[in-house]
Formats: sequence, structure tokens, C-alpha cells
Amino acid sequence: MVTSGESPRLTAVVVSLSDITRLSRCLESLEVATRTVACETIVVRAKRQPTDAALGRLASRFAAVRVLDAPGDATVPLMRALGVSASRSPVVALIEDDCIVRSDWAAAVVEAHTRPEAAIGGAVEPSRYARALEWSVYFCDYG
Repeated sequence: MVTSGESPRLTAVVVSLSDITRLSRCLESLEVATRTVACETIVVRAKRQPTDAALGRLASRFAAVRVLDAPGDATVPLMRALGVSASRSPVVALIEDDCIVRSDWAAAVVEAHTRPEAAIGGAVEPSRYARALEWSVYFCDYG
């Protein structure tokens, strides 16, 4: 987590397409993973999603998280681009709200970027998808 006056070493851009419960679990895992790393978290949500009291409670619980509103018809790539454009760090991680990161995730990402490899990555395991469309998108993105 970034403290005042500190520049982030990592930005987690979270595209939020699901319900508040999934987003909350994602942010909880990021909160734990970023305790030892200067990290900023940016959530990008499309305006087409309902906004309710639960979103307000979530925003107050994760006060350091910036929430960006994307146009209602925004695609995932556009939402990612909005988050990347708003980031302030040299390393940007793109995840979605159904992602749960390990407690060592942020430190491992930052450390991996000190090595000479051109790209880094790790396991991307699917959530409990119920629809064929969700599985199709997963395989297109990560297959």
C-alpha cells in the first residue's frame, strides 16, 4: 500500500465486471499482498453496473483504492487502458475482480521486474465459471 509522499512501485488495475462481493474478495487479497510493497490499486467499473450502498461501503473500507468510472459500453480492453493511463508506477498488473492474489503476489511481481526477462507471468486459474461464455473468454485470454 502506498503511504503519503511515497511513489508506488506497482499498480494493480482491477477491471470490475462482477458483483460487489467478488470485488471485495479481490480487494481483500490485494490489501494483504501489498502490505510490504508500495502499491496503488485502481478499480475500473463500467457505469452500466448498478451502483448501490454496497459500493459506497466498499469505497469507505478500501479508502486508498481509486475507483474510475468507465463509459457504460466500455470493453474490457478500454477499461484496462483507462486504468493503465491513470497509474503512477513503472509496473502495472492487470487483473479482474474475480482474481484472488496470493499474499506474496505483489512482492513477487516487483522482484521479477528486477530481472532481465522481457515478460513475466504466473499461473492464472479460472474461477468457478458457470457459463460457456465465461470459459471461452478465459481460454481466449489465457490459453
